[in-house]
Amino acid sequence: MQFVNMDIYNYLNTLGIRHANIGYRYLTTAIYIGIESSDKYRKMEDLYSHIAEKYGTTASAVERSIRYSLSASKEDGAFVPRNKEFITNAVDYLTQKNAC
Repeated sequence: MQFVNMDIYNYLNTLGIRHANIGYRYLTTAIYIGIESSDKYRKMEDLYSHIAEKYGTTASAVERSIRYSLSASKEDGAFVPRNKEFITNAVDYLTQKNAC
């Protein structure tokens, strides 16, 4: 399945995730990887490590940046999903949307 990054960008933008956060870039990469190779990165640690290698940082920095981007997009007191939950939901949503 050919997937366009624009679909991922549009999805994140509609949820209010800001481009200025480095976590935005990590999220787009994580979602893209999840769509392209869903079985390859079952463990989040493996996914974070792969993204960290790509961008020359650490897995913990990737995890923290994604978490920050998600929490910064929510209002005070609003529910903030865990990274894995958000990425999984995004992959499912975008895969189903493009399957139609």
